[in-house]
Amino acid sequence: MIPKIIHQFCIGDKQPPYKLIGNWKEKKTTCEHILWDEKLLKKYFPNGSDYHIQEDGVNLSGGQKQGLAKGFLASSNINLFFTFFIVLICCNISICQTLPKSIKATIVDQAGRPVSYATIYLIASDGEKVLSQQQVDSTGKFELHVGQEFGRIQVIAMGYKSKDLSSKEVLDNESESAISTIVLEQDLTYLDEIVVAGKRKLVEVKGNKTIVNVSNSSLSVGSSALEIIRRAPGLNVGQDGSIRLRGRQGVNVLVNGRTTNLTDDQLKDLLKSTPSGSIETIEIIDNPSSNYDASGSSGVINITLKKEQKQGLNGNLSGGIGYGNYEKHNLSLDLNYGFGKLNFYGNFLNNYDKMKGKIDILRSNRYQNELTHFNQHSLSSGTSINTNYKLGLDYYISKQHSLGFEYKGFINSWNDNQNNNSQFLGEDGQIDSLLFTEVNGKNKYKNDALNLSYKFLADTSGQQLSLSLDYANYRNTQSSNYFNVLKPTLGSGVESKSNLMVDAPTTITVGAVSIDYKYVFENSSSLDFGIKSSQVKTNNIFSQLIKEQKTDNLNDSFLYDEKINAGFVKYKFNFMKLDIESGFRVEQTKSINEPSDKDGTVKRNYWDFFPSINLTKNISDKSQLSLNYNRRIDRPAYSKLNPFVFFTDPFTYLKGNPFLKPQYTNSFSLNYSINNFVVSLSHKRTKDFMTGVIKLDTLRKHLFQTTENIYAQNSTSLNVNREIKILKNWTTYNNITVYQNRFLYKDFLGSNYNLALISFNFTTNHQYKISDSFSLEASFNYQSREYYAQDVIKPIYFADLGLSKNFFNNKVNLKMAVNDIFNTSNYKFYSNIKVQDYTFNIKPETRVYRLNLSYNFGGTKSKSGMERKQLEENFRIKTSN
Repeated sequence: MIPKIIHQFCIGDKQPPYKLIGNWKEKKTTCEHILWDEKLLKKYFPNGSDYHIQEDGVNLSGGQKQGLAKGFLASSNINLFFTFFIVLICCNISICQTLPKSIKATIVDQAGRPVSYATIYLIASDGEKVLSQQQVDSTGKFELHVGQEFGRIQVIAMGYKSKDLSSKEVLDNESESAISTIVLEQDLTYLDEIVVAGKRKLVEVKGNKTIVNVSNSSLSVGSSALEIIRRAPGLNVGQDGSIRLRGRQGVNVLVNGRTTNLTDDQLKDLLKSTPSGSIETIEIIDNPSSNYDASGSSGVINITLKKEQKQGLNGNLSGGIGYGNYEKHNLSLDLNYGFGKLNFYGNFLNNYDKMKGKIDILRSNRYQNELTHFNQHSLSSGTSINTNYKLGLDYYISKQHSLGFEYKGFINSWNDNQNNNSQFLGEDGQIDSLLFTEVNGKNKYKNDALNLSYKFLADTSGQQLSLSLDYANYRNTQSSNYFNVLKPTLGSGVESKSNLMVDAPTTITVGAVSIDYKYVFENSSSLDFGIKSSQVKTNNIFSQLIKEQKTDNLNDSFLYDEKINAGFVKYKFNFMKLDIESGFRVEQTKSINEPSDKDGTVKRNYWDFFPSINLTKNISDKSQLSLNYNRRIDRPAYSKLNPFVFFTDPFTYLKGNPFLKPQYTNSFSLNYSINNFVVSLSHKRTKDFMTGVIKLDTLRKHLFQTTENIYAQNSTSLNVNREIKILKNWTTYNNITVYQNRFLYKDFLGSNYNLALISFNFTTNHQYKISDSFSLEASFNYQSREYYAQDVIKPIYFADLGLSKNFFNNKVNLKMAVNDIFNTSNYKFYSNIKVQDYTFNIKPETRVYRLNLSYNFGGTKSKSGMERKQLEENFRIKTSN
């Protein structure tokens, strides 16, 4: 039985018979919108060879039903376009006396697993008019609002039999309750012949969550997760790899729902080594609810990696080359094998990148009556080889019980060479001396992580219990050789040379266990609660040798041990046409920093409480208003507590701060959406704000960076998202964020400071469909001048361009792209505090030409995979750059 398919049917002079579907939101004057069933298909297309493939549709050539997607078929004389593949969902719901205010349910298969990305249609009592539609998310959840015209619900899902439910089936006699779970039955009639080729929107906005569908972007060709984040709406990436959301740092980065357990450098390397071909979506969440860890004061970024759930052997093979200043190449293989109750999956990723960059620093130092100017120029080149791997197994024991196991890791090596030339000038501008420093560094990061997960579905109403066990181990070996030559140019000074060798290995272990339970009431309200316990141990060793002295100049160590116990509860319900989600989280933290000097030991033991609430009002089927509040925490990154000193040259260094305190943020946001227009107003206040500070040691003439708590940061932002369809084949996604960051310093360098500036970030992405298999994409990003802590950051902008071409029934894809076409990405900033005088100009390699080829092979989607939570502790394994 071929399921009914609603699709967009664009016609020329000849119009075939059709059944018109009213109120189709994509309706155009040149198109009709048809509800096809098997009878109509055989009547108007009796010859199977008449059908041909459309990019968003299916291939039925030769009478063989080789494809089946959201939109369906076109005659050889008709140009047919399709919308999204359509999934058939059915809801049992509880209602008030006449009709329910809203229908909420979860779509599951016969084993109780969520059916992802189904589409639900609310059809009027006349049986023809479509009142509204909704695509469910990856968890299978949906909500539809009904009125007096409501007649039935229609659900269509790939690989499942379609399902229609009338209002009598959905509602009980008193209209007081409705079903909360809809079970779909698998349809294996054409399972072996199905080819899914539908496309989702590049950017989707759902409440306070923005979803970027990476696989739909030709600009993602051969690029990395970090470059995709750099182009995402409302996000920008600093020169050190730090990520900011709406102008604020403090973003918690998750991968598949778990934090990444990495330092800033390691996180940057991981994101740079994660190819776009392995990424399904990037979710940007401004105000997470209480079931998320309380960390991440600015919000959460969740990178969802592709993971197939298909019968038989299937996967993707992808390779690419690139060139900026040097060559680059990447190779990735994703495999999945599913049969019966078992599903095996794995991937292997390798990335080679050689690059170069430069840094210019101008600064002045006044000590007593002596003024010295420094002109520092640095050229660097480096080679990065990154290898990521993952193996996993999902075992569906029964309809109620499922078990998952995953092992993953990476080996990242980075070798770099820096040549630093510094000029020392007196007050009269005469060069007093020259310093030449060559730095050769070798870094290697290794990670192994294990996850064991279990899920129990108590019944079809949505009640479930989930358990997750995690263990991760990180090993970092870092060694550097510094060759310094100081040459005086005035007077009778003598040239001096020195050779400094530094080794700084680090080991970090993370363990965590979490249990979550969800209970769904008959009135569709739900209660979630859970507990979590985690422990992190870090061991840092520092060894410094001055080669000329043949002795150890310094040996040091730093140990850190942290335990966090947490619990949360979240209740969702509807009250007087208002959807309410309220939550509360409590966390206990015990930590000890222990340097080799025992007198510097810092112990902490504290409890924190984190309330959250979300109020949502559906004004109509197309518009929604929501109000959010939450309280969150950012604990210091482990290595920012590390007091070791790392030199760039004899006059420039970086060090940690073992006395850092956690920062706390209260967040408010108001969101309004109508059709493809979304506007958000938010305000965040952070107490004891942690930020990197640059200071001058006037006595030694040193410039160094560390991290300190300042009094507070206040941030207010207005964000607007707008999708605009300029032409039939030309769609744009536009985002602008206007914000003000205010930084309040008390007794900083002997004074109080109140630094604030209104800034904005603008991102626009254009997708143009040249043909069914050929598309063009372009994007532009502009970040205005802004204040960040004590720095004034100058404007930065860049443009990217990409092409995508599909071959062989969309199994082969060729993409070409160039990032930063005009090579304009320069990071320039200077001091905003008068008593300090420095200017930085940093130019990394950003203009890169890329070519990528990928091949998809395998069968049909048939299962929903296990979901795994990520660890917040992983994200805090950070260090400043």
